[in-house]
Amino acid sequence: CHRAPDTSILHLRGGTDASMAPPITYLTDVLGPLLRRLFNMNLQIKLIRRGFFPKGGGEIEAQVQCLGSGESLPAFDHTERGQLSSIHVKAYAAGRLAAQGVAEVMATTATKELYRLLGPAANPQGSIPPITQDSIRESKEMAFGEGGGCIVTAATSSGCLLGAARPLERGTPPEATAVIVAGELAAAIESGACVDAQMQDQV
Repeated sequence: CHRAPDTSILHLRGGTDASMAPPITYLTDVLGPLLRRLFNMNLQIKLIRRGFFPKGGGEIEAQVQCLGSGESLPAFDHTERGQLSSIHVKAYAAGRLAAQGVAEVMATTATKELYRLLGPAANPQGSIPPITQDSIRESKEMAFGEGGGCIVTAATSSGCLLGAARPLERGTPPEATAVIVAGELAAAIESGACVDAQMQDQV
C-alpha cells in the first residue's frame, strides 16, 4: 500500500494457539492495543476462529490503514511506567476441555496466584488493584478442535500494557499453565519495565 486512506486486509489461516509462540489472544489484547496507542494506528485484529496445535484450522482477519505517500511511522516515547491501574485474567477452552470446566480452573488459579505473588503478604509496602477475570467456553463455531489457554494483563496509569500468555499444552495440567502465566506477569510488574518479555521482541 502506498496511499492513504487505502487499507490492507489480511486473512490468515492456521494455528492460532501453539507452543513456542504467543497465542493470538496476546496479539488482540496486548500487541494490538499498544501499537494503536504508540503509533496512533488504525489497526484491527479480529479472531474469527481459534485453531489449536497440531490441527490448526484457525482464522483471523487483520486490517490496517496504509501510510500515505512519503509518510512514516512516528517516533514514540514509551519510558514512563506509571502506577498499576488494572489486572485482568482471561482463560478459554474448547471441545471437551470446555465441558470439563478447564477455563474456569485456569482463571481461578491464575487469579489466586497473582494475589499470592503481588498481594499484601508479598508486597507489604504496595497495593494492587482488584483482579478481574473471564472464563470462556468457546463454541464449535469459534474454535476448531480441542484446546485452551490463559492470558493475564496489567495496565498502568501511563498507558503501559503488560501481558503473559500461554496455550494449554498436552500433558500439562491447566493449573500449571495458569501458575506459569501469573508468574511471568508478576515478574514483569516487579521489574518496573514498561513492556513485558514478549513485547520486547515485538516492538
